[in-house]
Amino acid sequence: MLTKKPQFAHSGLNPLILDNMAKSGFQRPTAIQGFCIPNILAGKDIVAVAQTGSGKTAAYLAPSISTLIDKVAKISGPRIDTTIAGYDPDKHKVRAEPLILVVCPTRELALQIFHEARRLSYRSSFRLATAYGGIPLKMNLQQLGKGCDILIGTPGRLADLLDRPEILSMQRVKYTIIDEADEMLTSQSYVDALSKILEGGGK
Repeated sequence: MLTKKPQFAHSGLNPLILDNMAKSGFQRPTAIQGFCIPNILAGKDIVAVAQTGSGKTAAYLAPSISTLIDKVAKISGPRIDTTIAGYDPDKHKVRAEPLILVVCPTRELALQIFHEARRLSYRSSFRLATAYGGIPLKMNLQQLGKGCDILIGTPGRLADLLDRPEILSMQRVKYTIIDEADEMLTSQSYVDALSKILEGGGK
């Protein structure tokens, strides 16, 4: 007797997320997606291991975004309307209060996750931002100053920004995701920064 292969349509994800996944080429859940999606949707904390290319980024982003997509307008933090006449990122700014926080070890991975999050949240009201080293801090501040709902960053830069409570707050975070945690836990500086982030900045 043949068993049916799992389909995203039966996963419980929001229809907009399903449509965005279809547009991005997702067909059937991989093993890591089949494990993570229902457990995250059920509100469980999880630890999962998967190889590169297994779809792990979508495995945690899709259900996290799906859970909040209909609530984001009510629970999101302050944001700036960047379409207003005379908008100036150095003058018009608010404190970033993300709902979803993704911490990863490198700038390259942060950008990959950012692009995946942008595809999955397409046509929603989520606002995305990144925060990583290797670029002028001013660029991070301009992004965050617009307000954000999904923030992807590296430990060192996030920890530094948390020393500026007028710039970044973790008070609204609903999901904290640590990508490639095993790699970061081999470095004491990463461990210290992660501890600070998970404590909300320690201030």
